[in-house]
Amino acid sequence: MTTLGSWLKDQGFSVDDNNVPYGRESKWRGVEFLMVHHTVSDCDGSESSIANYCRTATDYPPICQIVLGHSGKVWMTSKERSGQSDPGRASHAGSGNGYGISADTMNEYALGIECQCDGSHPLSTHSTQYSTLIRLLAALSRRYGVPTKNIIGHKEWSSTGKVDPRDDMDKIRSDVAAQSEGAETVWSDYSGKPSGDWTITNAQDYEPVDFQTEDPPSGGLEFHLLYANCEITWEDPDAVEGMGIIRVKYTREDGDDTAYQDYAVPKGASIGSPDAFLITATHWESGEKGLGGKWHMRCEGDIASIKVGTRYAKIAVVG
Repeated sequence: MTTLGSWLKDQGFSVDDNNVPYGRESKWRGVEFLMVHHTVSDCDGSESSIANYCRTATDYPPICQIVLGHSGKVWMTSKERSGQSDPGRASHAGSGNGYGISADTMNEYALGIECQCDGSHPLSTHSTQYSTLIRLLAALSRRYGVPTKNIIGHKEWSSTGKVDPRDDMDKIRSDVAAQSEGAETVWSDYSGKPSGDWTITNAQDYEPVDFQTEDPPSGGLEFHLLYANCEITWEDPDAVEGMGIIRVKYTREDGDDTAYQDYAVPKGASIGSPDAFLITATHWESGEKGLGGKWHMRCEGDIASIKVGTRYAKIAVVG
């Protein structure tokens, strides 16, 4: 996996990822939220000093995963431990509640960005830093699949009266959404390969779908999508009710694969043309791109088998 610091460099950011400490050993679930802070330090002070403080100071360092300096430079302040996903856990969120998670647990889910600012005014006061923040949030959203609604301010989580950042977070989220919409997307279509049908039985084991992408493009964040027409045979054709599962995963040609995705299919459901049924979608990070792969499927529940007919894949690269 590409480290976050090197990935951000590939995205065009100025990054310092030297002497980055490991994140905390406490539970870390990976990036599901992006939390924006201000540092309450001199807006024009030493960026390296602030970054070093966030990396090493206090009883529970590091205290964020990224520091964004007033110049727009990104300072990495946390890296993952063995067995953790990047960029590891930091101590930034503090006490709080909401967002469908247990109280006081946001450090398990959120990547924290400390923006150099004395806290007396909105971050948007500093145009260079703010425009970089919006680009950074959009890039991190793409990398980790974080929806815009999960970009939050410390003040929106805090139960202890935190006020950071001073900005209207709805405006920040709106600006990130606009930035994301402007990303260039290049599609490649792998249609009609192969011809014929492919039958998957309810054997509880994955079977490869006879479909191989060829020469996928390189660059940016890569999304792989598979569309298919599926004809379902039920264990009890005469039963009025029933429920089955179509489970799909994608394995890249280097052996790396994604978590499976489940599609619940109630009895009587009609799975239509390949244009109408997206079986699965997954993505790979920049730096791990340009690889072909194969889909694997299995069926469970009241489904006896599925016949996979016409299928095609699309690969999107968001630069």
